[in-house]
Order: sequence, then structure tokens, then C-alpha cells
Amino acid sequence: MRKSLIGAVIAALPAMLSITSCNDGKSEPTVSAAKTGTLELSGMDVSVNPDQTDQSDVTVTSGSRNDSNVDVGAFVIDLLDGKGQPTASWTYADKPSMHVLPVGSYTLEIRSHKETAAAFERPLYMGSREFEIKQGTIYNIGAVTCSLASVKVTIRYSDELAALMDAEVSSVKVTVGSSQLTYPVSETRPGYFHEGKSLVAEFSGVIKGNKEQMIKAIPDVKPGHHYIITFAVKSATGGYVDPKHISIDTSVTVERLGYTVDMDETILDSSDRPNGGNGGGEEPSEQISFTSSTLSFTDNNPTDLAEAKVLIHADKGISSLVVDIISDDLTDDFLREVGLASTFDLAAPGEMQGALAGLGFPTGAEVTGKTDVTFDITQFLPLLDIYQGVHKFHITVTDADGNKADRTLSFIVE
Repeated sequence: MRKSLIGAVIAALPAMLSITSCNDGKSEPTVSAAKTGTLELSGMDVSVNPDQTDQSDVTVTSGSRNDSNVDVGAFVIDLLDGKGQPTASWTYADKPSMHVLPVGSYTLEIRSHKETAAAFERPLYMGSREFEIKQGTIYNIGAVTCSLASVKVTIRYSDELAALMDAEVSSVKVTVGSSQLTYPVSETRPGYFHEGKSLVAEFSGVIKGNKEQMIKAIPDVKPGHHYIITFAVKSATGGYVDPKHISIDTSVTVERLGYTVDMDETILDSSDRPNGGNGGGEEPSEQISFTSSTLSFTDNNPTDLAEAKVLIHADKGISSLVVDIISDDLTDDFLREVGLASTFDLAAPGEMQGALAGLGFPTGAEVTGKTDVTFDITQFLPLLDIYQGVHKFHITVTDADGNKADRTLSFIVE
């Protein structure tokens, strides 16, 4: 009986102690608060200023133009943690005055919009700032300067070419990465492209009743730069222009922060460039022809074709058949994995002969000296499906007399 009473008292002790504690007016110990600090956004100032390109505490994309009419109220603010994961998002107009955050490193990114598609007169401005939140402190984000983060492209025509071409059926299609814009002859506005590393401008139109095509490729374009591409009549030596046969030439000027660079000397002709190039500047030759019943040389081709072949004819026999692959994703590193490169000559394939033959391409003796060669890209098409976007194959044929002609095949993966 005594043992049972003692056991009952011991069992009741926790409850008794709890009652005593309450009666003493003492509260339970509380768990320590999480380690946090505060981000102050009320004093945040956002501007678009091209001169702010080298500040230690503000990361911007250089090359913007000053535009005091830009409304920053709709700019999107994203807050990323130290691992790059989003933790909050607002527009500049709707941002809070204060925002509590766990202690740690963060990046605030701000951009004018989140659309990735190219558009006329819709530039993308971006800016960012890295900062650290410390326990019990307030961090004032202050001023962030945004700069142009798009590739800006303007198409122009010389007066002479404009007078000769049919403006109703002529245009230039510009591709940067996976985005495209078509510039009718009447389009004078700049287009803005927000992603991609290579630019291809393809003129297609009618000049004095003849259908003409010209391609200019720039393999390494940079955000914050304005590329002005001018199409003009290509004159022969002495300035003579054959009225029965008019060829097109191009020039490229790049504008960045008040200075210009003429790119005529930095963009190589198709016969010289190691990786990409103008893609269509060779004088057409009646002795060299390209025909295909399944592929277009002016429009994008799909990749689900049962057959993708081009018949190449050269009266004097083919001495070289150079192929340039122009694509943001089919890089040399990627192509090297399948034994290829972004530029190869089917007449002299070298160490790539095995890989090219395995993909169904004619090589070596099957090309050199031949008057008719079938360029068969059918087995290569599945490689294109790996990446969305536009992939171009620029083919330049040189015959035994040195005559040249070229065509471009474009494939789109959606």
C-alpha cells in the first residue's frame, strides 16, 4: 500500500510542477526566433542609363541607349537566393516597402519584361544587384541601373537597290537563336532579339523580274549592340552593274555606346570563313545549279521529311563542296561528339570521312571531278530534332574553273 502511494505521487509530480509554474506566473521558455534580416525596397530607384556600365555594386549588361521615356513601373523584380532559386517576385510599381528574409546571400534581378520572343520596338532592359542579409539588420537596395540586354537589328537598303526591287514581294528574314522577325521593305523599325548568339539575315525578293536570295551571317552577336545591315547592289570592277544580272552585297555596322565598328572586314565570305559567314554572296553561275523536289532554298524546311536531297550539277566538275552549319546549338563541341565539325568539305573530308559517309553524305572521290552529286541530308535530320530553333546548312560549290555558287537550307525545329 505504501509503495502504491509513493508511485502515485511520483507519477503526479509533472502535473504538480506544471501547476506550480503557472501559479508562479512564469511562462514556458520560448524557442529562439529564426535568424532573419530585412530588405528595404521603399528607397529603390530604377533607371535606364547607358553610361552605367562599370559599377562594382551594380551588374548591368553594357551597351544600352539612354531612353528617358522608359516606364519602369511595369519592370519585373525577381529575388533569388544563394542557390539561384526564386523566393519572391513583384513589379516595380507593386513592390513592398520592406521584405523579411532569412540570413544569407541574394540576388535581385530586374527586367523590363519576361517575354523571350523577338519583337519590333520592344527592347529588353536588365539590371541586377547581389547583396547579403544579416541578422537583425536592414539592407537598403538603393539604385539599380538597367541597360539594354537585347540584340538590336535594323535592316536598310541602298537607294539603288530600292529602286530596282519589287517591294511588295521582297523582304529580309532575321534569325537570332530560335527567334525570327520578317522585315518588309517598308519596315524601318529596329527589331529586338533577347536570346541567341548567331545572327542570320536572309534577303529574298524580286529584282528586275528575277528572284534573288542573299544571306548574311554573323556568328557572334552581343546584347547591347545595334547591328545595322544594309543590302545594296554589288558592282563589278569599275562600278559597272550588269542590268541583266544584278547581285546583292551587304555591309554591317555595329553601334555600341557612341562608337561604331564597320564589320565588313570582320565577317568573311563563305569561301573563307571557318565557321559561319555571309552564306549567299557568291555570283550565281549558270554552270553550277542546285535542284530539289523536297527542299526549299527560301523557306524553313521541316525535319520530318522522308527524303531531303539536293541535286548539285557542275558542268566543269566539282573541285570542292563546302558545308557550313550555322546554329546556336549545333556547336563544334556537339558536332565533335559525332565526328564532325561546323565546317567541312565533302570533296576533301579528311578525318571526318567516316562520320560523313555514315550519315549518307558523298565524300572524296564521290564528289571530286563529278558533274552531278546528290547532297543527301536525310540521315542528318534526326540530330536537328535535339534542339529547338533554326538550323542552317550553307553549301558552297566550286568547280574546276574556279566558278562558285551557293545555296542555304534552313530547318526549323518547334
